Amino acid sequence: MKITKKINASVAIALTAVLISTISVFISLKETEILIAQKEASIWPYMENSIDISKNNDSTYMIRVSSQNKGVGPAILDSVFYGVKNKEFQNWRFHSQVQKLYPKLKILNFGNAELSNKVLASNEKFNVFSIKIINQGHFTSIDLNRIVNEIASDIYLRYSYTSIYGKCWMVKGYTLKRAENCNYWKEIQ
Repeated sequence: MKITKKINASVAIALTAVLISTISVFISLKETEILIAQKEASIWPYMENSIDISKNNDSTYMIRVSSQNKGVGPAILDSVFYGVKNKEFQNWRFHSQVQKLYPKLKILNFGNAELSNKVLASNEKFNVFSIKIINQGHFTSIDLNRIVNEIASDIYLRYSYTSIYGKCWMVKGYTLKRAENCNYWKEIQ
């Protein structure tokens, strides 16, 4: 005996509706995932360091180091380390350490602000420190210019920062890398 079942129209419509609903749920979940990623990316910070050199006269130069958030969201900074020639220091010791590396020059601290644990808004620029370099008669103007450029190229800042969503980046000098996590972010969660 052969049993044949016919699928009536209402069962076919119901199965089609279930299939369409399942596909719609999948599409909605993917769309939500994309929107969350877009929302996080729309407020990413982007920190950039800069070093400016100005010549006051033939024997005096100023080096200014600053950091700026060029992103679209706030940057939450962790501890900041100040470095010269791959030696790192706390900010209040920085100018004296540069003086030790260049004993024939007079190095003066001309402004020093703590960047660690700051929150920088979008487009906010923070002047980290300035040092004044004075030739004490040991160098020609050309040699002093070369040495000042050498000092400026050896100076760097190292720190990590996060977005408000906990995305983390590490900065050393002009190099920026994505990081898995930041110590500071763990502490404030």
